[in-house]
Amino acid sequence: MDFLAEFPARRMDLPVVDMTGLKGFYDLTLDWVPEPRASRDSKGDAPVGADNLSGPTLPAALQEQWELKLEGRKAPVEILIVDHAERVPTEN
Repeated sequence: MDFLAEFPARRMDLPVVDMTGLKGFYDLTLDWVPEPRASRDSKGDAPVGADNLSGPTLPAALQEQWELKLEGRKAPVEILIVDHAERVPTEN
């Protein structure tokens, strides 16, 4: 389930923490439609080139099809902070 938590995290640009307590491996199928992202060229509320696909969004599909709910809450997450970086020339 930890691996499964990475899936919505990458698609929603938000950290997702597995709090199900489930262990083991699962063979799952999920039907959902990605939400269109707004671009600089968008006019009004509809992004340019938005697909007219119909279906559940990722959070709705997780809840409807797998009975998993994404909840907003505070939880510890691992992050990487780069304090300093230098470019060092190397020989080929």
